[in-house]
Amino acid sequence: MGSADDISIQISLYPLGDYDITEKIFGFLHIFKERGLTYHLGSMSTVVSGETAVVFEALEEAYRWVAANTRFVLVCTMSNSVPTEKDLEALTAPRKP
Repeated sequence: MGSADDISIQISLYPLGDYDITEKIFGFLHIFKERGLTYHLGSMSTVVSGETAVVFEALEEAYRWVAANTRFVLVCTMSNSVPTEKDLEALTAPRKP
């Protein structure tokens, strides 16, 4: 599961001083979507998986975007050993007899 070429990151973004944080969070996540990365939105965090270089480039761009728009705390956990989207697709694909 996973490889040096794949990474999964769990991200929690906490905009500070904003009453409505939705705009900042979805603006942040939109950058991952623009890069063709899929993400799974949870109530407290989001998991993004993909090729390591693409994920890191998107993370940097998203960081710079949110930094230009608000003060925040960002918590990020990274792993190359949890199932990525590609792994899950392979695990759930119909098996040939």
